[in-house]
Amino acid sequence: MDGRNILVSPFANPVIYAAESEKGKKHPVFIGDKIILCGDSLKGEKTLIRIGSVISPLNDDEISKTEISLALDNPLLRAGEQDLQIVHKIGFGHPNAQKDELDWRNGPSSNKIRIKLRPKIVGETRVSNKSGSNGLISADMTAKLNTILGTHQKTYILLNELSPDEPCSYRFPATSKNEDTDEVIFPINRIKAGKYLVRIEVDRAETVLEMQDGVYRGPVVSF
Repeated sequence: MDGRNILVSPFANPVIYAAESEKGKKHPVFIGDKIILCGDSLKGEKTLIRIGSVISPLNDDEISKTEISLALDNPLLRAGEQDLQIVHKIGFGHPNAQKDELDWRNGPSSNKIRIKLRPKIVGETRVSNKSGSNGLISADMTAKLNTILGTHQKTYILLNELSPDEPCSYRFPATSKNEDTDEVIFPINRIKAGKYLVRIEVDRAETVLEMQDGVYRGPVVSF
């Protein structure tokens, strides 16, 4: 014998059927929430999850063959619509070696599914540099989110007027960012004076409006 070890290990490709909020299938998924993944052959010798470009290891107590419970609390996660995938690693080494002594190599990966990680607006929005003429208002609006925005992320503000009489809607891009930040500024250009419901969209994932008694109540900003 030449001292080499041969690893014979059966494996199956993991398959993801669905990913949803632990609060229910129709509940939006926010950064910081917990999600449930349903599928088959999800648990590997070593299991990781990839969301966008972020790869995180999973603990054994979070995984079974058919279900994964995952907290979206990795600080590197970003808001937006992105791919989610399960990745298995295979350990090579002596049969009696500890896990941390093995040489871990790429094994089978699952299908990719799209998931929308929504941001949340934190605190009050701020309006500054306000000016107006002929009933139209221009200003800068600053908002803080519960997640860091990358310089490459496309970010917009969506304004819906609170008016029963032909309400207006507007969409404005954020100013360019030179560094990653959780605070973003939107130049608002010539809109009707009034009160508006506010949403922020990051890479096609929007914040969610507050609802009370079946009516949208906030967040609200006045111009």
